[in-house]
Amino acid sequence: MTALFLKGFADIDVQLKRRADLVPQLVEAVRGYAAYEKALLASVTERLKKLLLLQESYPQLKADANIETFPDLVVAKLFGFQPMPFFHTDEREAVRVSF
Repeated sequence: MTALFLKGFADIDVQLKRRADLVPQLVEAVRGYAAYEKALLASVTERLKKLLLLQESYPQLKADANIETFPDLVVAKLFGFQPMPFFHTDEREAVRVSF
């Protein structure tokens, strides 16, 4: 019984030594991965800066700015049209349809 008891402690000591040997390897693996992540983050940040700079260099293109200009020059002034407000109603209930 005593030999079995001592063998159990010896097995525990072996497992603890294995774990102690694995900790430095784990720390080095994490350091290597952290260096990779840092380089990747720096690369992505640089690319985003370039994208933002490219986006800022384009002019503002708005299609709605010319909608009133073209008809105004061709048709509206000729016939004396004036801008009208959009349709607005205070009635909010849905229309009931009977079948």
